[in-house]
Amino acid sequence: MSIVASRYSEALLQIAIEQDKVLMFREEMSEINRVFIAEKNMKSFFSSPKITKSEKKQVLKNTFRNTNALIMNFLYLLVDRNRLSIFEEIKETFINQSNEILGIALGIVYSVRVLDKQEIAAIEASFSKKLNKEVHLENIIDSTLISGIKVDINQTTYDGSFKHELGSLKEYLLELEVVSDG
Repeated sequence: MSIVASRYSEALLQIAIEQDKVLMFREEMSEINRVFIAEKNMKSFFSSPKITKSEKKQVLKNTFRNTNALIMNFLYLLVDRNRLSIFEEIKETFINQSNEILGIALGIVYSVRVLDKQEIAAIEASFSKKLNKEVHLENIIDSTLISGIKVDINQTTYDGSFKHELGSLKEYLLELEVVSDG
């Protein structure tokens, strides 16, 4: 995360908190980012020095006409300061900072097969209770686990996979061998 993106994100977050619109700002920032990613030509359009800032602002206004006025002004500011190119980084930083305020933790649950919504919801509920936060997990397939799951949340890994259990058993047996040899 760059210092510049962090500063813009923090300023926007302060406004969102003052306006009691943190969730709404999160949703709008994510939607704007989805549009930027989906429309491949937008990146080159907004980075082109041949296109005036007023033309860029007009495209933003037409594209995001239902967006909150404060978010639109923020986008205009980014155009004025030639910072729209780091919007995705600002959005990511904003989401991470707002997660802290809202008590939300994002993570990944690794499994050998695709988990259904009910299984993911049960795992989320369990970790929400354990961490005292609202946990949202993304499921990623990892065939090396053999069975079970591994969960990464906020740089902490909770490993309940068979692969991990085998590794723990191996370490235990090696310790027993060292003790009996000694």
